[in-house]
Amino acid sequence: MAIINRQGFKSVAFPLIGAGTGGKKKKAREFLLDELANIETEARLVVVDYSG
Repeated sequence: MAIINRQGFKSVAFPLIGAGTGGKKKKAREFLLDELANIETEARLVVVDYSG
C-alpha cells in the first residue's frame, strides 16, 4: 500500500483467486476485509470475488 499511496493511485483491486481452496473462501474474504480496514489510504480498495 505504500507504493499505492506514494504513486497516488486512485484504486487497487485484490482478487480472491484460489481463496476457496479447502472450503475457506468466507474466512479468507473476512480476513482480507479486516486487514484492509486497518490501512490508511485515499485509494478505493476493491475486493474481487471470482465465482464461476
